[in-house]
Amino acid sequence: MYRSVAALASIVTVSSVLGGCTLVSTEGTARTVEVEWVIDGDTFVTTEDERIRVLGIDTPEIGRDGAQDEPCAREAKEATSGFLEGGEATIVTDSAAGDTDQYGRTLAYVGTDGRDLGRKLLEDGLADVYPAEPGINRFSKYAMAAAQAPAPACE
Repeated sequence: MYRSVAALASIVTVSSVLGGCTLVSTEGTARTVEVEWVIDGDTFVTTEDERIRVLGIDTPEIGRDGAQDEPCAREAKEATSGFLEGGEATIVTDSAAGDTDQYGRTLAYVGTDGRDLGRKLLEDGLADVYPAEPGINRFSKYAMAAAQAPAPACE
């Protein structure tokens, strides 16, 4: 997708180092939300007007204000919409990342039926690991999923 070989190599290196350490889980309590609509591959809005940003990943941006979509942006959004089509999702925060980002979005792992949205997008090559959050609980698992992902057909 839009990841560079050097960036991916550094993520895998960091995950290998972290993989040898015993980490205390930083995951918080899970809660269920109702999905109203999907903004893009890594962000959606709940029926309570809460914006949720999928923790630990980064998907291509949908073009705004006349800008073009980044490669695979529509495919990532469609994959997230399909994943969340049941209308409910379980979100889990991670104290290593904080509760919200600079835009006021709730940062959380997102799942349905025991499946992890972030991991799924990574495995499908539609997301990159978000490198600014190496201390989160799922970082090394996400880095391994990204490293093993095929190149997406939409590139």
